[in-house]
Amino acid sequence: MTATGSRASNSEIRRPLSPVERWYWVCDQISPLNVIARVHVSGSMAPGLLSDAAAALVLEHPLLRVAIAAADDGSDPEFVAATEARLPIRHVDGSDPAAWEREVDRFELATSVNWRTGPLARLVDVVSGERGSAGESHDLVLTISHIIADGTTALALLQRVVELAALLSDDDDRTVESVARPRPALPSPEGMLPRKFVGAPGFARVVGAGVVDQAVAAAARANRLQPEVPVAAHERITRLTRRSLTAEQVAVLLESCRREGVTVHGALSAAVAAAVGRIVAPDGGKVCIGSPIDFRGELEPPVPADAAGAYVATVPTYVDAGSDVDFWTTAGRVNRELDRRKRFRQHLALIATLKLVAPKSVGASERTVALVDSRGPGNVCISNIGRYDFADRIGPWALSGAHFIAGVSISGFFVVTVNTSHDTLHLNFTYIDTVVSEDRANRLADDCVRTLLGALDNTGSARTAQPRPVAAKRRGNRMSDNRGAVVVTGASSGLGRETALALARSGFVVYAGVRREESAAELQKEFPGSELRPLLLDVTSADSIRRAHDRIAAEIDPGGLVGVVNNAGICVSAPLECVSIEDFRAELEVNLVGTVAMTRQFLPLLRAFPADPSGKLAGRIVNVSSGVGRLAAPFLGAYAASQFGKEGVSDSLRRELAPLAVSVSLIEPGAILTPIWGKLSDTAERILGEAKPDVADLYRNRFTSFVTANEERANASRTKPADVAKAIEHALTASRPKARYRVGIDSWASTIASRVLPDRVLDFVMAAGISAGEKHFAAVD
Repeated sequence: MTATGSRASNSEIRRPLSPVERWYWVCDQISPLNVIARVHVSGSMAPGLLSDAAAALVLEHPLLRVAIAAADDGSDPEFVAATEARLPIRHVDGSDPAAWEREVDRFELATSVNWRTGPLARLVDVVSGERGSAGESHDLVLTISHIIADGTTALALLQRVVELAALLSDDDDRTVESVARPRPALPSPEGMLPRKFVGAPGFARVVGAGVVDQAVAAAARANRLQPEVPVAAHERITRLTRRSLTAEQVAVLLESCRREGVTVHGALSAAVAAAVGRIVAPDGGKVCIGSPIDFRGELEPPVPADAAGAYVATVPTYVDAGSDVDFWTTAGRVNRELDRRKRFRQHLALIATLKLVAPKSVGASERTVALVDSRGPGNVCISNIGRYDFADRIGPWALSGAHFIAGVSISGFFVVTVNTSHDTLHLNFTYIDTVVSEDRANRLADDCVRTLLGALDNTGSARTAQPRPVAAKRRGNRMSDNRGAVVVTGASSGLGRETALALARSGFVVYAGVRREESAAELQKEFPGSELRPLLLDVTSADSIRRAHDRIAAEIDPGGLVGVVNNAGICVSAPLECVSIEDFRAELEVNLVGTVAMTRQFLPLLRAFPADPSGKLAGRIVNVSSGVGRLAAPFLGAYAASQFGKEGVSDSLRRELAPLAVSVSLIEPGAILTPIWGKLSDTAERILGEAKPDVADLYRNRFTSFVTANEERANASRTKPADVAKAIEHALTASRPKARYRVGIDSWASTIASRVLPDRVLDFVMAAGISAGEKHFAAVD
């Protein structure tokens, strides 16, 4: 096996632990960090059968054949061959039905798997009933180190143990070797991350995501669960208390979630937030709820659900808590925040970040542990893997009650693990003993379930009133059946087109500015309704702007213009030494001067729009800028100048117009796949072709790398034009529109990076990305 990050070609794993594996190993040494799966098996099981099935499981999974060795100071850990090729098995008397739970609570959660000898897993067989009789049953408990497993892994491997036992019991001639299906060794999780998280560009992405996360956390000012009694990290022990929902309650939960348009995870998170909030924020405020995200399917290649390994990353959601907070509204907000984080792949950025922050050993972990205690996303966490279809019958045995349990170690104080199997939704609450008292843990568990069931009983009842949009229907106006009129410039393609169509669909009358008759016809064909009205408009022509204004003023009553969306823009990308003054002026004329000209022409109509009942706001101006408006990249000097200027003009206008009840908002999108990228490449080729050859050659390789990297970033971006359209609609309708709407994780990253990182660090990150691209092109050539 080669070093971390390579693709394995054999069936054995002999390599250093990756940063994420090393982090879990360090945690486990400080305080046990295990993942546990349990299932009840009804039926007789021959002595020795379980041991043979466990041996076959070890043959199938390379990660079950490893131990861990390290230097004398605990650094440089690596996977080595396990001393024993079978899982250790303890047999326990199960005459007491609570015996298995007691074993988990008192031993399995409190005792690390022996990583020095391996394997990194063990089994407990809690036997009840007379051996060989019809009343014999087994509670099987599989405990695996979190270094090589998560909840899905544990359940999958436990089911496989029972399947292997069934195969061995079916035929006396079968051997451990004959039933095992060996799997190839997989690289570490980091070794399979998508390409965009690797190398210098990946480093820049990870740093940016980290800066954004810290800023969001600081802004949220979430209340955290505090220790009842502080306990040193190395003295922390995980304890367990359990609850469940019946099949009937699960059916009501699913139907309620469908009716409310939220996921079960959103509802569960809302219940946990409400219960925790009553302790940490009784007068209202935000609480942080961690949510592990399974990223198996996003790796390259994707990893199957039954492969050994830990493939989850915990991201925070900041949830409102308080007596006046509506349950289902909170559930929806959890879903939206998690969707954004998944769309921006922040969970993968977190995994990549561990390369920078994971301690080398237990001795070097003090600062990291303190940081996790004070700011980590796992302080209160809900790990929900949803419905897990654990088999009801395997071979001669009936199976029931399959669920998983997570150790806490030093990652937080209170964790809920959830899965639905065998018609039961299992809620396992684990907590750090004394940090959270047994009484508080049980009260939290009861409160979570009570809140959830209470919300199900009240599904369909009145929700907390939401503020109505300002731009509502108006009587006495020829446009009383719509939300008012809006002008959108640059609507022939890309963001402008998407925005014009979205606003028309939502009830606005949209004057969609285009430069050509063909574009007008295409828009009208796509949306033939009267709400969308193509408008020939060139923002660099004073006459064209005046004619557009006169047409709109004639078609609407005084006070009929809700807003102006200044979206029209071009992008001149090339080394500034190669950009002609004419091209530079054109960039400023369209992006900056055109915005000012449109605003000046239409301001009287915007001021005439009637303010909302509070008298706070009338018309709206929405200027579409860019993440480049806050952080200037190389080869975008002309474009950055226009966007920096638009930012400044917008700030000044916002302050000038506030007393006149006209709002000004900036939209700052990150990289999005739109036709502008094709136009950018064409413009770049023209400008380089017109420049002096000796000057163009000085920049060509770096510039080509830059353009290609930007196109790849746009192609890979999960931010869509529709996301920008939603932000624009909010700016046009919200009772308190934002001054800035940052759309996309890279927009947030560039904004925050420009504020907190030294200029030289930013220079280095950008140069590193371009340099990596140059090396790639050199290799291709």
